[in-house]
Amino acid sequence: MWLYSLLAADYEGAGLLPHFLDHYIKLGIKRDHMLLIVNHNPSHTDVPHGSLATLTRILDSYGIDYTHWLGQYSADAHLKLKLQVLQRAPVQDWIIIVDSDEFHDFGTRTAAEFLQQADAQGANWVKGLFVDRVSLNGSLTAIKPRPSIWEQYPLSCDIAWRLAHAEPLKVAAFKGYLRSGVGNHGIIPPPMAKIYFGPAKPGEESARYGLCGAEDLYPYTPYYTYHHLYRMSARQPNPHLWDIVEANTTIKVHHFKWHRGVERSVRDRLAHYRGDDEQCVAGQPRFKFWRESERLMKAITSRGAVDVTSLQLKCHRVDATHKFKGKPAQQSKP
Repeated sequence: MWLYSLLAADYEGAGLLPHFLDHYIKLGIKRDHMLLIVNHNPSHTDVPHGSLATLTRILDSYGIDYTHWLGQYSADAHLKLKLQVLQRAPVQDWIIIVDSDEFHDFGTRTAAEFLQQADAQGANWVKGLFVDRVSLNGSLTAIKPRPSIWEQYPLSCDIAWRLAHAEPLKVAAFKGYLRSGVGNHGIIPPPMAKIYFGPAKPGEESARYGLCGAEDLYPYTPYYTYHHLYRMSARQPNPHLWDIVEANTTIKVHHFKWHRGVERSVRDRLAHYRGDDEQCVAGQPRFKFWRESERLMKAITSRGAVDVTSLQLKCHRVDATHKFKGKPAQQSKP
């Protein structure tokens, strides 16, 4: 069992990280099975000085390895790095896939116990449903070491779908012979993998939603390496071939996005997605889903907080203490 995540050093990443690591260590993820990429854009001038160093010191104190990625975040660049890093996980192992502000909720079970149940069903991927967590008065607060992150953000609200029309479902985990797409909102079917992960010419829309061409990433996928082991429609039925089978339980994914760093994060993402690219027609955005970021940006900047009194967002208080009680996560000794 492995965990993959991209950690953003520039948007309150260091404040969130100890809560994130403690959560997944308690759920049973081994430190040497955490596949982490740390992204930092040196051109950012509006982020706290030393944010990258602070975040990496935390990882070092936990004894967890990571891969550096210096530069502007982009969905396609991230996808390439993700595919490369995921090659470390054996194809029959489970991979839990999360953003650094996503906390999977397996109820009273460890991650291994839940995934063993999925194995018993013959499933090879798990769906998650976002639960947006918000501070008591909706303010975009700095994340503190204490109390627990569950207590700092005790409200559950329906933000992403209501304000940005963003997809509320995501891929939470999958077997190592499968891969999720950009944004981790779905598993890529084997018959579609060559098209989805394949190239697009400059100025041509790719299957990955980019509008300025795309690199060929198919060779980095298990679909390329083990193409003969997948069930395709043209092949005769064979129970030994890999297919896509969803688990019959959808888990909650608590989304701790609504903190002090969200405005900078969305503003930077919007500027990049909507911005010009040398391989694009002048004035054409890089990615067609930039409008989702724009809607979110307008909603945030209009108030500087989440309107927790809005009937549309359906905010309500939830139990501040997380149900699963695992072993405390101990930092490694230097």
